[in-house]
Amino acid sequence: MFLDVGFLKGEELQTMAMASIVMNIREFDGETVLVQSNGGIEIIGTSDRPRYRILVDLASPDLINALGNYQGDYQTTFDAIAEIEWRVDYLEPSALSDEVIRSSKTFRIAIDRDLVPNL
Repeated sequence: MFLDVGFLKGEELQTMAMASIVMNIREFDGETVLVQSNGGIEIIGTSDRPRYRILVDLASPDLINALGNYQGDYQTTFDAIAEIEWRVDYLEPSALSDEVIRSSKTFRIAIDRDLVPNL
């Protein structure tokens, strides 16, 4: 799954010295991570209105096992917990760290697998 992430200030997309963006998916809050992206980003859009594209591989064995707990006759689905963490390069000479780390609030994401193909 590709995810395009943008950072708004008011209504304007912001340019940031992005180092990485990681998305984590869990079955329940506080539980083991089922899926974690590798942090790699691709900048898309224009330099003054960028978005950052990440790849989230949904073929993890842990996610496939979790989906097995929600098996249905025609569809397998559950609401997972997701969070996005981003790291921005911070180039101030007197700074204690060269990176600023921030994260989103957790949010629901529907994980769905069709058992019967749409014809």
